Amino acid sequence: MPPPNTATHELVRWLIARESKGETVRAQAAFRVYGKLHQLLLVMIGARGVRSLILRALTLAMRDVPGVEIVDVRDDGSLEFPEGTELPEGFDKATNGGELILKELLDLLITFVGDTLTLHLVRDIWPDAPFRSIGSMTEEDQ
Repeated sequence: MPPPNTATHELVRWLIARESKGETVRAQAAFRVYGKLHQLLLVMIGARGVRSLILRALTLAMRDVPGVEIVDVRDDGSLEFPEGTELPEGFDKATNGGELILKELLDLLITFVGDTLTLHLVRDIWPDAPFRSIGSMTEEDQ
């Protein structure tokens, strides 16, 4: 297994912080980030493509975060928790399930289209993203 891409993790943390709006439950912000990415990806690769990508990201995230399997994936690739379900214990702790799902999704995008195009996609939604490159991010990029 390749070492974790810490640059991707830093980007995900920045995106979640950008969307958190002062919330303490970071998973809510993570799902807002995914919602915005989802809309863009729908246009680019369609519902089947998005659904396949997010299902793979969830499968990869399950290795490290128990409870991820509770997330439902709709036919269009959007995510939801079953009604009345609380976040699983540990989902929003240090490992942050939402953060890990996003990291896996971005890592998959990097694998399929490269880090430059992935960053362009992110910048379509968050133009002020302070990163020049995901694959070889330096401290000045943060």
